[in-house]
Order: sequence, then C-alpha cells, then structure tokens
Amino acid sequence: MRHLGLFAKYWQPGNVKTRLARSIGPEAAAKIYRAFVATLLTRLHSLADEQAIWVWPPERVSEFAAIAGHWRIAPQPEGELGDRIAHYFAETLRDPPAQAVLLGTDSPNVPLDRIAAAYDVLESADAAMVPTDDGGYCLIACARPMPELFVDIPWSTGRVLSTTLAHAEAAGIRCQLLPPWYDIDEQDDLARLQADLLTAQEPALVRLREEIAAILAAPRTSGKDSDV
Repeated sequence: MRHLGLFAKYWQPGNVKTRLARSIGPEAAAKIYRAFVATLLTRLHSLADEQAIWVWPPERVSEFAAIAGHWRIAPQPEGELGDRIAHYFAETLRDPPAQAVLLGTDSPNVPLDRIAAAYDVLESADAAMVPTDDGGYCLIACARPMPELFVDIPWSTGRVLSTTLAHAEAAGIRCQLLPPWYDIDEQDDLARLQADLLTAQEPALVRLREEIAAILAAPRTSGKDSDV
C-alpha cells in the first residue's frame, strides 16, 4: 500500500515563512504559505492509496478541514521535527507491505515524477530523498520505520541532508537520492518560483501563480496577529 503524507503548519502570520516575511511582510507571507498548502493538496490528491495531511497545531484542524478535500487530517504529535517525522513513518508503516512518502510545504511545484520515482526506488532501496539547494530535502520516502535517520539532525541548517545520509550509512540503510528541487524560504526563492510558474500548465500551478501575484499586489497591512 502506498501512503502519502504532507506536513503543514497553520498559516498564522509571524509563525510561517518568517524569512520571506522580512521582505514581503508577515500577512503576505502567511497567505502565500496557505496557497502553498492548498496547491499541494490539489496536486497530490491522487498519487497514493492513502493521503493524509499532518497538521500543527491540533486546535487548527477545522481550518485545514476547509481546504483538505478528501485528505485525511491527522494532528502532528508534540516534539521536535525528527520525532514527528519518525512518528509519521512508524504510524503509516505499521502494516507491511507498505511504502510511505512524506513532503513538507516549502516546494509547492515539486515535479510529480519525483513522487512516482520515490515509490519506485522503494522497490529496491530502504529510503529515498529529493535534495534541496539549501542542504536539506523536500521529500523523504521509507519502506519501513527507521527512526535512527531522524535523531540529532541539525534542522534548519545546511547540514540536514549530509547528516541524514551519514546516519543512513552508519545504520546500513540503503538510501537513494533523486534529482534535486528547491524550497521557497527567501524572496529570491519566491522570484524563482514565480519565474517557473510562468510556463506552468497544471491548473493548480496556474492558480498558484495568480494567487501569488494578487497577494503581492495587495496593499501591505500592519497587523501582526490577525488570522488569514
């Protein structure tokens, strides 16, 4: 059985896309983040046997339900990111044979063939990752629970991928890297995304292009804590 998971946070201004917010403001950054989440929910909805969006914080489940469609909604557990990723794979892969892919929400235009390739890789390898330009990864796939991959990772640094690969080598885990992609964290990343979206054909990506343009064209607000 093929499982697909998406990790997402509620789009509270000031709590998401904080580096991007330095350039475009927290309100616009939060709206763009929400658009990323909605885009991925649309693009990925039919790529696996079971799809779940794992959300944080749990009390915001109703807001996610408004855009999740047929996706199952599950609250992320407490703990640091590595613990939460390990929990996802432990829960999802309890009943083998199974394969699980997990993505974050920083790469809304990730090519769909990367996801298909990740499942294919798991036929012969234990894990697969799509590296990102900043030294991390935007997708990880596992054929079985491997919590040792996610221990003592320097999250939000350029050493996430290299440390994870070192853990895999030490544990004898066969891990294959897929062609890289990129995250949207800074204003330059957003500009790169906008340029790529100019030639997008997928309806969800065309809609994302239009949403980003509208958000950036709107007057900048000064509110810090209002919901989107």
